[in-house]
Amino acid sequence: VGQELPGREYQFFALYLILIAGLMGLVLTGDAFNLYVMLEITSITSYGLIAMGKGRAPLASFNYVIMGSVGACFYLLGVAYLYLMVRVMFWVFSVDYLFIEHPMVQQGIVWVAAVAIICGSALALAQRELKRMLTYIIVAEVGYMVGGVWLANKTGLTGAVLHIVNDALMTLCLFLAVAAIVYKLGSGEFDKLQGIYRKMPITMAAFTVGAFSMIGVPPTAGFFSKWYLILGGIEAGQWEYVIALLFSSLVNAVIFFRIIEIGYFYKDEHDHGHEKRDEAPLQMQAPLLVSAVALIVIGLGSGPLVESIIKLALPTGF
Repeated sequence: VGQELPGREYQFFALYLILIAGLMGLVLTGDAFNLYVMLEITSITSYGLIAMGKGRAPLASFNYVIMGSVGACFYLLGVAYLYLMVRVMFWVFSVDYLFIEHPMVQQGIVWVAAVAIICGSALALAQRELKRMLTYIIVAEVGYMVGGVWLANKTGLTGAVLHIVNDALMTLCLFLAVAAIVYKLGSGEFDKLQGIYRKMPITMAAFTVGAFSMIGVPPTAGFFSKWYLILGGIEAGQWEYVIALLFSSLVNAVIFFRIIEIGYFYKDEHDHGHEKRDEAPLQMQAPLLVSAVALIVIGLGSGPLVESIIKLALPTGF
């Protein structure tokens, strides 16, 4: 720091400490709005840290401010919509009003969720880059949860709440793995992944656990929440939702097994059969491995989690 920013070390460390506080808040917060607040704290300090660099750093920081502000606005809007939706459903209109007196509203939203699942999965299937592919999968995952809430039965709502927990872990695991891959390879393009299982075995082992959970392979966490959601859809007679879930799971299997095939069975033509192990730093591997292990632990502990916590938190009427 002294060489890069002579005389400005105090500014760097002040911003750095605030950044760490914001990141800790992201981990510790218990609701989506405070998550937004902590995200803004980390973003603002990141803007300042980038702007302290030399050369084009101020311009890069300005571009980051524009993109970050737009993204934060969409996140806040999404949180607001999700909170109105759930809050208004159960505390303003009540379960009977929405699900018994006005069944067409419920039916319409489940159909919209099913369409979102299918569209998100189809768009993910068309991608050839890891980050874009995962982004579209997240769209489908949101459809899982919204549809599960509006199935109007205890099984579906249980699956939706459980899937919120599981999806957070699955997404964290996969994005951490992708971050490690991009850090070492400089790209997340599928064509660059040849031989990656031999180069980064630990990273790719964790990636595989996350992929299996996203597909719904037992005993990973994703299997159990999908099982509740499918049972809830069958119980509600919402076959379009069940078909969308099965279609999405099949597409996820195609996507991830395609990546596994490229990374495990194909050899990097530039290495001439001498692929060397080149893992990401330990600081990147540690949280990745923790999230991968958590997917299995949460999966094996889904029963007690549902019985002891989730079912007790369901609104009256379910």
